Amino acid sequence: MRDFITVSPAGQGFQTVIVDMYGGSSVLANQKEEARLSLGLLGYREAENIINSNLCPLTKYWAKVGAKQNYENYHYRDILLGELEAEGWNIIIRNRDESSKDKKKQLTEIWEERKEIKKSSIKEENIETANSKDLTPEEAAKLENKGNLREVEEKQLKKHQIKQRYGVEEVTEELVEADSKKLYPGLKLRFWLTDGRRYVEDSDRLILEKMKQRNNGSFFIPDVNKKLNVTKIKLLELCDLDRFLQEGREWSNKSPELIKLQEFVFGDLARFNQVLGCGIAITDSPIVVVQKILKRINQRLPYLRNQRDGEKRLRFTVQRGQN
Repeated sequence: MRDFITVSPAGQGFQTVIVDMYGGSSVLANQKEEARLSLGLLGYREAENIINSNLCPLTKYWAKVGAKQNYENYHYRDILLGELEAEGWNIIIRNRDESSKDKKKQLTEIWEERKEIKKSSIKEENIETANSKDLTPEEAAKLENKGNLREVEEKQLKKHQIKQRYGVEEVTEELVEADSKKLYPGLKLRFWLTDGRRYVEDSDRLILEKMKQRNNGSFFIPDVNKKLNVTKIKLLELCDLDRFLQEGREWSNKSPELIKLQEFVFGDLARFNQVLGCGIAITDSPIVVVQKILKRINQRLPYLRNQRDGEKRLRFTVQRGQN
């Protein structure tokens, strides 16, 4: 059972954080395997030799640091308690069942209030960014090379980067918000999956060559996996997402095609999440699985209705037309 940690006098609430813990060699092996697959799909022969002979020394350091971070995340609760005790905080650990209904209600209200305040604050920041000064390319380059930026400079630079990223003259509050929710990566992936599909391999080869030139012939494997798109596109094609985007079709957790997709994803869930970054959990229902995959290309199946199936309630979604 998960417990709650209450510290005083600040009264901040924390809860346990658990992630998979890997050693440095495992972190590096996972990254190399993904890079090997990408190079193979791009037609490079002897991908194994290319990776091992051009491995940037920084990659091994990155793997060791990543493993250390995983260890700290895994032991987050113990580390946090130890640091709080060392600072002299009074710590009370209480089980979930020990919380009174009034206390739970109070915590829920506080949490909702916090969400509203955060939402309002983000909206204000987006408006300020959209209304900030337009920079010339020279001014933007100067800020990019500057060390510590003032808040107003950060907003100006962010606005300039958004204009460049989307090729627009006017930046609105809505565009700033969408960009902060990772609109651009989804748009790029959707382009490579559809209109730009025939250019993916050539684009990735060009990216790879530029990376080699920039790094004196060596590769930083995590950058390779982040910037190359061919493996992501191949995996999305195997998911055959078009069938779920046909207008008028209804889907529920009992739909055979959704169940089949879930089984495919769960067949190697860790690798699937590593390549696409979907964050799918082994407990996710078929509907949740497809929604998380579609989110990577800025798509979703809108909610339609709930329907009883014996004692269970089925949630139905339907595609009303592509966005």
